[in-house]
Amino acid sequence: MAARGQVYLVTGGRGFLGSRIVEMLAEKEQDVSEIRVYDLSKTNTVNLLDQERSPVTPAPPIVNIVGDIRDEQALTEACRGVDVIIHTAAVIDVTGRVPDQVMWDVNVKGTETLLRCCEKVGVPFLVFTSSVEVCGPNSSGDPVRDGHEDTPYNHTGHRFTYSRTKAEAETLVLSYNGLVLSSGVTLHTCVLRPMYIYGEGGPVGVFPDWRYADNHDGKLPRISARGPKVRPVYVGNAAWAHVLAAREIRRQPDAVGGQTYFVSDDTPVTDYSSFHAELLSPMGYTIDDNTLIPLRVWYAMAFVLEMMQWLLKPLLAFRPPITRGILQLYNTAFYFRYDKARTDLGYQPLYDWEEAKERTTRWLRSYEKEW
Repeated sequence: MAARGQVYLVTGGRGFLGSRIVEMLAEKEQDVSEIRVYDLSKTNTVNLLDQERSPVTPAPPIVNIVGDIRDEQALTEACRGVDVIIHTAAVIDVTGRVPDQVMWDVNVKGTETLLRCCEKVGVPFLVFTSSVEVCGPNSSGDPVRDGHEDTPYNHTGHRFTYSRTKAEAETLVLSYNGLVLSSGVTLHTCVLRPMYIYGEGGPVGVFPDWRYADNHDGKLPRISARGPKVRPVYVGNAAWAHVLAAREIRRQPDAVGGQTYFVSDDTPVTDYSSFHAELLSPMGYTIDDNTLIPLRVWYAMAFVLEMMQWLLKPLLAFRPPITRGILQLYNTAFYFRYDKARTDLGYQPLYDWEEAKERTTRWLRSYEKEW
């Protein structure tokens, strides 16, 4: 009798990263019998463009489940019979648009709910999508250049609620590693910390300078100082790292369980403004370095906008286009390499920088036509 294939559950599986993980599971993994996609969205974003399976091994069925990560009853049913969970569902916001309580409820309580469901129905493996922002930059703006998982750093003083919630959820996930469930199965968990993720289908809100440039002759403002600040990771490579983590935690549960892994690729280390300009340059946008505003002036402007937000809060929801926290994020050197993921998970980027850039720019160009 042939061995039963693995059943995967991807929470947030219709999102930017989650949908790419679902695609890659269907394309790259040969022992998958079913992929369950659990998401609040009803839109199916999965598009198997790079199908590599032979006709002998057709793609596994993808079961779309509309549900809230905070709904324990629905989530328990979705987890029943699952072998591996990849948990990407989260609320991501560093602008103040989303209330803090919503982020705590989804990112922390939702993760805690999922872990309880694993206990109830005996799910043996869970891969959690965290973020580099659980590490920093801290409120002092201390830099890390080409760091790794054991780089010493003062992690206190997160500027964003998002960072605090992901750090708390990460701690929860790791605390469950090695837990012997009532079924006799041992739960193994691991954590991936991607860098700033870019690519087709991503949130265009990360390009605030794009909208500014449309009203200023295509000139992008510089809001991050020149120099190495970030090593972004292409969404296809981030998704591939998750597929490998799910594979290796099954193969080597004692080695991979309980571990954290930074996920980056070979995208050049740069600053945010230069990176955005590189992606947008084929569309005719250029960065205007001649009008560089001193960082202290940006901080003063951000402080005034934050005060306006605070004063107007009882009357209307005003979201500043820039905050001191975002300025610090954009202007602090904070990036990590992926050596540990390469050693433990066999991770190597599937897409080089040139292909990642071309795919992203092609998507941005199509988005611009619709905008």
